[in-house]
Amino acid sequence: FDLYRSYDLVWLIAMGLAGAYRPSYSTDQVAAYRTPIVVGFRLMAAAAVASFAIHADLSRLVVLVFFPSMIFTAVALRGAVRRYLGRLRQRGAALIRLLLVGDSTSVRSVSNHFSREGNGYEVVGVCVPDADERFEYCACDVPVLGRPDAVADLALHSGVHAVAVANSAVFRSVTLQSLA
Repeated sequence: FDLYRSYDLVWLIAMGLAGAYRPSYSTDQVAAYRTPIVVGFRLMAAAAVASFAIHADLSRLVVLVFFPSMIFTAVALRGAVRRYLGRLRQRGAALIRLLLVGDSTSVRSVSNHFSREGNGYEVVGVCVPDADERFEYCACDVPVLGRPDAVADLALHSGVHAVAVANSAVFRSVTLQSLA
């Protein structure tokens, strides 16, 4: 078993177990950089402990150069990918398709935040109890897809990536449970 040749596989498995590849739309940028750092230090500690436990010779070069360089490379690549994704989103590509739900006032307020250019979201529809077929905000016009009580079915069938609830007062408790 050669640690140096299998490290990439061990790295991918450890990152997966740490939740780095979950298909979420997290905007928590700190977590995106924290995960490879924590995983790298845990692997470094595990290698040192395993080396001591089985009396294997683990070079200090591995501990002082190999692991930190892998951590640095992972963080640098994540940063490059995030910058590239930001440029794509500035051009209108790779946007998260979003369905907004709530009363008209709350949805209008939240939609102004999500529709800012470069934010990464595309509001594709709204679910409001008191609107007609179209909903206007920020000089944009989006369709009203239905009432808030039907949001779970609408989200499944409309091709949205995320649902943002602007105000939960328009829901019955059963609807919120089915949405979750």
